Amino acid sequence: MTLNASSVISFAAFGCYGVLLWLVLARYSRNRTSRFFAYYLASMLVWSFGSFMMFSIVDISTTLFWNRFMLIGSAAMPIAFFGFVQAFLMQYRTAWLWFGGILYAATQVLNALGLVITGSIVAVDKVFFMYGPAITFVSASWLFFIGFSGYLLLREYRRTTDFPNKNRIKYLLVSLLFIFIGSLTNATILQHYPVDITFNILSAGLIAYAILRHRLLDINIVVRKSLLYSIPSAIIGTVYFLVIFLAMRIFHLINSTSIFILALAVAVLAAMLAQPFQASAQNFIDRLFYREKYDANQMLQRLSQSISTVLDLDRLTQVILSEITATLHIQHAGFYLRRGELGEFYLMAQSGMQVDDQKLSSNHPLIQAFNNGSQYITRIDLDILPQFRSLWNQEKSELEQTKAALFLPLRSKGNLIGILAVGPKQSGLTFSQDDLYVLMNLANQMAATIENAMLFASEARRRREAETLQVVLTQLTSDLDLEQVLDNILVNLAPVIPYDSACIFLLQGDHLISVAGRGFENSDKIIGQEHPAAEDQLFLEMQQTRAPVMIPDVSASHVYRGYGNTQDTQSWMGVPLIARGVVIGCLTLDSKKVNTYREAEQSTLALAFASHASVAIENARLFRVEREQRQLAEALREIGTVLSTTLDFDNVLDLLLDQVGRIVPYSIANIMLIEGGRIRIARTRFQETIDPKAAQLLKTLPFNISPAPNLYYMVDTAQPLAIPVVPVNCDWIESPVPIRSWVGAPIVVKGRAIACFSLSSLEPDFYRKRHAELLSVFAGQAALALQNARLFAEIQQLAMVDDLTGIYNRRHFFELGEHEFHRAQRYNRPLAVIMLDLDHFKTVNDTYGHAVGDQVLRMLAERCRSNIREVDILGRYGGEEFTIILPEAGPNEAQMISERLRKHIARMPITTTAGPISITISLGTANLSADIPNLSKLIDCADFAMYEAKRRGRNIVCIYEEVAS
Repeated sequence: MTLNASSVISFAAFGCYGVLLWLVLARYSRNRTSRFFAYYLASMLVWSFGSFMMFSIVDISTTLFWNRFMLIGSAAMPIAFFGFVQAFLMQYRTAWLWFGGILYAATQVLNALGLVITGSIVAVDKVFFMYGPAITFVSASWLFFIGFSGYLLLREYRRTTDFPNKNRIKYLLVSLLFIFIGSLTNATILQHYPVDITFNILSAGLIAYAILRHRLLDINIVVRKSLLYSIPSAIIGTVYFLVIFLAMRIFHLINSTSIFILALAVAVLAAMLAQPFQASAQNFIDRLFYREKYDANQMLQRLSQSISTVLDLDRLTQVILSEITATLHIQHAGFYLRRGELGEFYLMAQSGMQVDDQKLSSNHPLIQAFNNGSQYITRIDLDILPQFRSLWNQEKSELEQTKAALFLPLRSKGNLIGILAVGPKQSGLTFSQDDLYVLMNLANQMAATIENAMLFASEARRRREAETLQVVLTQLTSDLDLEQVLDNILVNLAPVIPYDSACIFLLQGDHLISVAGRGFENSDKIIGQEHPAAEDQLFLEMQQTRAPVMIPDVSASHVYRGYGNTQDTQSWMGVPLIARGVVIGCLTLDSKKVNTYREAEQSTLALAFASHASVAIENARLFRVEREQRQLAEALREIGTVLSTTLDFDNVLDLLLDQVGRIVPYSIANIMLIEGGRIRIARTRFQETIDPKAAQLLKTLPFNISPAPNLYYMVDTAQPLAIPVVPVNCDWIESPVPIRSWVGAPIVVKGRAIACFSLSSLEPDFYRKRHAELLSVFAGQAALALQNARLFAEIQQLAMVDDLTGIYNRRHFFELGEHEFHRAQRYNRPLAVIMLDLDHFKTVNDTYGHAVGDQVLRMLAERCRSNIREVDILGRYGGEEFTIILPEAGPNEAQMISERLRKHIARMPITTTAGPISITISLGTANLSADIPNLSKLIDCADFAMYEAKRRGRNIVCIYEEVAS
């Protein structure tokens, strides 16, 4: 065995490959990339061992064997390297690997047959080869797989934007270049030495460094550092030796002592002269070789000086973003900053992004990664790292909109306060390690300043909000009129929380009623509308949680219900109105911009505003109730005074309709009397705008209760009733007037409805429950007035009517008769009187009793009333005697009426409790003449004729003019 330079190099290569193979197998045996790299090292191990044996054993008989043994490893190397590249790039071209295996097998067959290397001789540490015809096949196979690997690496290098991966590919390309250069030496005079093995050692070392470490220094750093130290050293050394050379030539200093003293003096002088220019020289070198890093350091210095006293967050972030994009030549950048109690991060500042406001929740994978200590995250990491597979499609699309290539955390005192999103470079190159260092350093330095600005902005915002709230609350509490308070709330809400439109809903019963609105194109579609509260899930949520509800994007919400003309609403917020611990309604805000309402601060501020607004609303409502009650009491007192001025029933009806409008407004007002199960319109009032003909139909139209269930309900239950929208109510009766809203209240006396009010409006949705309650209160006073009028009428009736027979008593009979007597005298008109008496009435009383006698008198009076004219006056003169005054009746008419009456009484027996009783009457008539001075004289004449009829045998009619002569 012979040791020479070639054998030592080969043995060193064998040792290096062996150590690398042991490291790979020991640490990364399960990794596909490492496994193929192990194949590559194994092939190189075989090759280097064959070379060592060939150079160390100088024997012609063994040289050819070991040369062919080397081909076993060298032929496998390109195929193993190709597989390694495939695994590294995570590509799977199995067919090419199988193809390479076939070529390798063919190569070894040709090698065994001696067709590749035909001869080999080692002489003076040199090896001389004789190749056979198959060398072309082996070389082509080698070039194909090495070239294919280079093509794949170059394509991936151009495609990828991940700078760590790009840097690894750089190392592989350099390694491949070493392999190729080493192979090219076999075509030169260096083919006699193991130069190619040396290059392959370097290649394997670079690849191992790339694979085993995973953290790579940028090659540019190595180049720059070498230039930084080598060039100045070369310049200083050149100057140093030039000075020594000149001194020796000029001063002929040749002894060692003189040279040592001169060298020492030159070194001291160089150090003294170089010291003042050290900073300038360093600055020049940085500018020349570290231009981007130098500019970045200058940027950091400028920012540190310029923003140290800046507390305006918008100005601060814009200055930082402008410096970053300009200095590092970045297309765009932006800041996500934490806001609110929920720890959400909002895109609050941007430069060149042109992206709408975005929000990252506290549990966003990007936030979680930074909270777990990540230093930076690239766009590629979002696609390949497992922790980002939980990103929703919407979250991923939002991040893609920013087109950010790099995300860096902003940490202050160990807490994440924001994220710096950096776009790609304008040149299209990836970020270097220097760029990363600058950006991370910038993020660390700027975090505290940004946090201070955020705290200052938050405090300033709270101060402005508090001042605004104080001004607003002063204005809210300055008025007690409910309508004005509602308008003030919506007007003063805008400075606190901006909106495009807003509405106030108050809860009445089980319905939400919109009572005020602002910002709507058509407020009529909003104000006054009723919505079932039980069907509004958003209000139910506010009522249950007593907290605002925000919908950043209404298009993504299935529970949002836009009331009225709110089709353009994109973002919505609802705030409960709470007074005295009870939810009395809600305040809604609409925005035409997406994501307007989503921050916790907005919710807190809106709730604070709504709480004071609720108090103002409740105070105004209490004031309105108190004012209405006071007005109602005053109106009722005045109405009572007016109604007490008359006891006439008809006058009372007129006064009630005159006064009801002071309590409840109306378009048409009716008083309906209930008579025998039927409702009759007794009085009507209507506005001048109503067609008089239609109103007259209502005034005179009787109708039954049964076709109108609503009226029947009101009369039957003695409760008021309001129908806000009449056309929707299928039970409403037809009407000649287009009634759109109706309210009614019964007039109840002793638990029975005797009449009812009916008020109608031509406006839909006009009457509410409170109108029915007010009308019911007025109906109570109306009941008292009508009862008094009826009692007065009954008293008057008792004073005029005989209580047994129901006809006029003697006193009222004479009052009416005197009026007719004087009228006949004044106008010279005929007048007659009939006096009749019941024949044998004493016998009836004696036989059947006085009770039956009273029945006979009542039936006699009823038959007389039914057989005389409507204008005739019937009265009980006394006992069983009745008197009839016949206006406009002459002797013939008086005799005809008397005969008809006599025959009717005699022909039909009277039915009594004792059975049918037949009776007769005797009648006498007298007519007005010039010699009769008064009514009493005329009645006496008729009485005289009646007694003559009794004397003649009863049941006959006698005429005074005939019997007196």
